[in-house]
Amino acid sequence: MTTGASRFTVLTACAALLVSNIGCATVAHGRRENVTLTSSPPGATIFVNDTSSGARTPSTLSLPRRRAITLRFERDGYAPREMKLQRHGSKWLWLDLAVCSNPLAGQGLDSLSLWPLLILGCFAELSTIDLLSGAAFALPKRVQVELVPISGSP
Repeated sequence: MTTGASRFTVLTACAALLVSNIGCATVAHGRRENVTLTSSPPGATIFVNDTSSGARTPSTLSLPRRRAITLRFERDGYAPREMKLQRHGSKWLWLDLAVCSNPLAGQGLDSLSLWPLLILGCFAELSTIDLLSGAAFALPKRVQVELVPISGSP
């Protein structure tokens, strides 16, 4: 028969396991980002990693953060324009570090000398989850391209 105290212990352990397996950026930042794409002149077909998105500029697309993204813009009478989106580290990774360095996380340690290992292990787990999901990265909010007319085109 389960006592109230042991039931509480099991529920607390389950909650801790669930929380520890979710990176802060994955929860708060998500795996995709809305990027507004515009061109001059407007009306260019947008390709994402060599696949037509079915959209024309101006448009906002929800793009995955996990992989490198190459955009191509095509319009009749203009040279195609290709560009790689530059990903950069998300500011949410700092929250991962803040969660891991919380002094309450060290309760129950047998020795304070284990504190740095606890912080390192926690940060490695959370940041790895965010890296694998793509949430550790951020994409530019806006992309503007200038299309160049092909010689001899009106």
